[in-house]
Amino acid sequence: SAAVDKFADAVKADPTDVEAVENLGFALMKDNRAGEAAYVLIAALALDPNRATAWFNFGDALARDGHESDAPYAARQQKTKQLWKRLISDPGTSPEVAGAMKAALSMIQQRESGQQ
Repeated sequence: SAAVDKFADAVKADPTDVEAVENLGFALMKDNRAGEAAYVLIAALALDPNRATAWFNFGDALARDGHESDAPYAARQQKTKQLWKRLISDPGTSPEVAGAMKAALSMIQQRESGQQ
């Protein structure tokens, strides 16, 4: 879609722009590409773990991608981190998404340890 293309270009221009990354995830979700949206929203959360709208959209993407029972965890960061750890080892999780979750967990842990 045009929105996906626009936000993908914005992310290419500045991959650290959390607003652009989250908007790309949202546009992918609206384009019925929830699995890709979840992957992108993980990147947004790695950039800003306190971004409430990204957590909400991540939960929505999980639900739309067939993980309805896991979606409520995305509303809470600690629960989501536990969920990611579980999904990383789940054989049904694509290697790309599992890799993104691992990278996001590592970045979040680094940011949290730097803030303490």
